[in-house]
Amino acid sequence: MNTIQRPRRYPGDQAAPFDARGIINHYGSEEWGEYAIPEVHLSQRFKYDDNGYYHCCASIPLNP
Repeated sequence: MNTIQRPRRYPGDQAAPFDARGIINHYGSEEWGEYAIPEVHLSQRFKYDDNGYYHCCASIPLNP
């Protein structure tokens, strides 16, 4: 998870890593359904498309 944009408590604080172990321990046995991921994008940081997302340099279609 990208935490670089998370607000800092104090100026100069480093980005803290996100630890999801508590969430997994609490909700790990829940059934949330399925979602087919149609493709994977390789994106370029600091370059954005007109829609505001990172610029997609390449995409790999995934077959179900």
